Amino acid sequence: MLSLGPVLFPARVRDAEDALRPLVREHLGDREEAWAVLARRLDTYDGTAPELIRRAGARRRGRVEPPPHHSAFR
Repeated sequence: MLSLGPVLFPARVRDAEDALRPLVREHLGDREEAWAVLARRLDTYDGTAPELIRRAGARRRGRVEPPPHHSAFR
């Protein structure tokens, strides 16, 4: 679903990039393992993009956050 964002809302792409950039830097950075978790979950995660980024980063730091109500983590 996230991949449809630029197609459906092309005028908002820059806003989305600006909003997500700090989260990506903080939670994923240059850690390949965190990016791998993000890539695996991207197509099936039914939460928000910020939630997914935070969870992908947390899993690879050794802390696993409690699962939210999203089906991808049940």
